Amino acid sequence: MTSLATRPNNVATLNACRSVIMAAYQAALAIVSRPPPSPKHVIAGSLAAVAAAYSRSADFANLSPSSKRSYRVALKPILAAYGHRLVRDLPKEAARHVIEEIGATRPGMANLTRAVLSKVVAYAIETGVRSDNPFAGLKPYRLGTYQDAEIAQFERRWPLGTREWLAFALLLYTGQRGGKAGAPLFPPTSCYASRPIAAATRESASCSCALALTLEGYRY
Repeated sequence: MTSLATRPNNVATLNACRSVIMAAYQAALAIVSRPPPSPKHVIAGSLAAVAAAYSRSADFANLSPSSKRSYRVALKPILAAYGHRLVRDLPKEAARHVIEEIGATRPGMANLTRAVLSKVVAYAIETGVRSDNPFAGLKPYRLGTYQDAEIAQFERRWPLGTREWLAFALLLYTGQRGGKAGAPLFPPTSCYASRPIAAATRESASCSCALALTLEGYRY
């Protein structure tokens, strides 16, 4: 039997393996990932150029930090796919296709993307890039709400302690939008003391015992 003095240090071994795996992963990303676009290669009047200009506007600056984060999340895949296209050439049918393609599987993200792109194009109108807004007339998706049976089904699939349950609980117990619920404040005391968990609901929202325990687990 191996003595304690000669037994390998499992923690050190795991850390070494983790370092090797992460190094290989980063090397693979460097090979397959496209480099970020250079500002010198952004076409004037393109969606990427207009979005960058909008991000420097007063309208964007007046948004809350969580809203800015949500806008960037919505724009990132759109700019990756269509950032090179000229805003003035975007037809109504193409705008509808972009939103409906997202809405086929993620109606909530489709609504957010439609609202963000509508603001970006509105900024393009203000700056004389184009004269109309093809996103303004698109109808938003109706989002259903979970019933008790569906909530129970979700909790059976993603039990307390999982990341999915944490995201679900933040939305369920605070009633906030995704961007607000994504930046919780960890409760400073035990779960038996009612404490707000998000900056936007300091006056009203309090966490349940289960949610507080989950947040406490994610603190470390």
